[in-house]
Amino acid sequence: LPFTNMSNDPEQEYFADGITEDIITNLSLWRTFPVISRNSSFTYKGKSVNLKEVAGELGVRYIVEGSVRKGGSKVRITAQLIDATGDHHLWSERWDRTLEDIFDVQDEVSSAIAALVSPAVKGQEQERVIRKPTRNMNAWDEYLRGLAILNSDGDFAEAKAHGYKSIELDPMLSDAYILVCQCLRLEIYNHEKQDQRAANEAEFHEKAKKAFELDSKNPEALIILSISANIKRDFAQRAELMKKALDINPNHAEANREYALSITSNGEFEKAKQHVLKSIELNPVSANHILSKYGLMLCSLGLQDFSSALETVDQMLENDPDFSGGYGFKASILAHLDRLEEAQALLAQYQEKRPNIKNTSDYEKVAPTIVKDVLLEGMAKAGLPAE
Repeated sequence: LPFTNMSNDPEQEYFADGITEDIITNLSLWRTFPVISRNSSFTYKGKSVNLKEVAGELGVRYIVEGSVRKGGSKVRITAQLIDATGDHHLWSERWDRTLEDIFDVQDEVSSAIAALVSPAVKGQEQERVIRKPTRNMNAWDEYLRGLAILNSDGDFAEAKAHGYKSIELDPMLSDAYILVCQCLRLEIYNHEKQDQRAANEAEFHEKAKKAFELDSKNPEALIILSISANIKRDFAQRAELMKKALDINPNHAEANREYALSITSNGEFEKAKQHVLKSIELNPVSANHILSKYGLMLCSLGLQDFSSALETVDQMLENDPDFSGGYGFKASILAHLDRLEEAQALLAQYQEKRPNIKNTSDYEKVAPTIVKDVLLEGMAKAGLPAE
């Protein structure tokens, strides 16, 4: 759960969040148990919670909670591990350190928790990746500020600016390049910024390569580089990179989802579906996230399970009625289910939202490559003309 900011300064909230996120990252590198991602655990931020109810909602047995107090160059971190099934404390500890020791403390917290949760941890498990991002605290601080803005769905231009500042202060910090790439990705797929797309893609490729060169064992660097390969339509390299990311951290929610999307290009739809479901298990909040739903829909279309595909696309449109592509998907799916009158109505709505789609040749340019033929067949049945 998000560590509580005990500093007198409410602006230090981002710092407590960053400590929590790094401990989650460290813990998830242990292969012996899954760890819920920050996207889901942070939904409880600032709330008074019943730990047993939280455990039930997230499907977990153990809960870690704690606090952070930062004053000048001093930091106090407390952490406790709770067995939520019996609602009793297993362990608690307090650290009083300087900022320079902050990464060591995060490692100690993670190791102590892992040893209690999984006493049999030994051998290669002890050789897990421990990331020491930087010794430049100002660079790390800028990165945390940008990350907090991005994670709160804030202004990604502002988040990106913090990423640039972090890189300026420490050009060797891989995480800062990843942060910039995450912001650029949002801009690349923003319909209002298509005039900047070529420049954004070029910068994305450059920063993704740099992030990987600086920390090739960071799953998030591999994810970003695989997305770079996807933009270049190098689907083989995308899948290869995602396999490496998953080998490093099989309990990484985004790695599972992106790996699933990458192997759909090979037609491995059943296997891909299982990894999308695994990503949702690790990040329950993502069950309603459009990328998770999109992955499930692609798998259902690839398996020609049109009933499941319809259920998923309906959920996507319920969550985001402005998702114009969803109307096209639904039109095609309804046609495959021989619900032609409804399919024609959805096709009309789709063309109203996308007036540039006048025929199947136009639709072929925007349809997802891996299920293009299935979608085109459905669109033709729904009444989209060939010319």
